[in-house]
Amino acid sequence: MSTTNSITNESFTTVQGLLLAVGATVLGVFSVTRPLLGSGIYAVSALGVLVIQYRNTGQFFQLSGIGEAPPGEITLVAVGLTSAVVFPALVAAAGLGYFTWTPLAAGVGFAVAGLFVLYGTFGFRASRKQ
Repeated sequence: MSTTNSITNESFTTVQGLLLAVGATVLGVFSVTRPLLGSGIYAVSALGVLVIQYRNTGQFFQLSGIGEAPPGEITLVAVGLTSAVVFPALVAAAGLGYFTWTPLAAGVGFAVAGLFVLYGTFGFRASRKQ
């Protein structure tokens, strides 16, 4: 007798939300005190989200219809995707000694770290509602 577990798209979305919530929160919290730990955990969680997305849909990103979206939504997608790559890379580079946070970069960095903590909090809250 064989049984199959049916995994729905909601389950995938919940797992992806939890992974991003944990990764973003850890990156934001540890970006100053333990930058390599924060960047590493964020990288693993982001990779997990991409693997789940690819296994579920056969593609890494679902940007279809973004051209018809309002300008504010397109801007948020662009800033979000850029921050998701650039900020963790700078945190890791600083942890390895290849980048120094100038006062201006530190101000921007703290703002982005706060944004990541906020995103992680709302991501966790949204995944708990599902």
